[in-house]
Amino acid sequence: MDRNKSHTNHISLVISVLESRFGQSALQSGGVIVMKRILLVMFSILFVVTGIVSYPANRASACSCVGGSAKDKLERSTVVFEGKVIKKGKTRQSQFGGLREYTFDVDKAWKGVQSSKVTIYSYDGSEASCGLQFNKGQSYLVYSYLDKDNSLQTNYCSGNIPISQAGDEINQLGLGTTVNKNAEIQTESNQGPSYIVVVSVGIIIMLTITIFGIWRIKKRNKFS
Repeated sequence: MDRNKSHTNHISLVISVLESRFGQSALQSGGVIVMKRILLVMFSILFVVTGIVSYPANRASACSCVGGSAKDKLERSTVVFEGKVIKKGKTRQSQFGGLREYTFDVDKAWKGVQSSKVTIYSYDGSEASCGLQFNKGQSYLVYSYLDKDNSLQTNYCSGNIPISQAGDEINQLGLGTTVNKNAEIQTESNQGPSYIVVVSVGIIIMLTITIFGIWRIKKRNKFS
């Protein structure tokens, strides 16, 4: 109910702006009703798209893990490597809680890493909420994804394993690449358009369609 009221307020605001820009005569002869209906549909579509874009695909609310083989996890990860935790940093707040920073000294990589030092964030919560904590000084086989803020993140469902238990998965992954300890930090990524860009483009398209519709109504009223 509150969302519908919010939509109505936004529509009324847009109508007021258009009236001040084009004049009330341009919105007569049923134009207001037509444009309100158009705006209501467009705002509803934008609301749905915004919710879809903003929901992190890599984090399920009940932590329902997909699973799969080592090659399956390699396929859906941005970065895969074997490394030791050399720093357990501070936490920063996010939409789902505290993200803790971990720095790894990388020994071997299978995907995305070309450096000896990689920083990854993981939620501090329990396994039930997809949280995962690494122990400083221990080595792991790490699967990480690139989040929408361009940081590398991982969680309980990513499939990270202590290196002492990762023998079978390492055999499935193959030889991998020994990382140059003097290389600069580089991470391959195929990040799509950011959340802000997607929403901004949607708003621009909506306003363009609305202004064009008002211009058509004004033109029709002028010659009627």
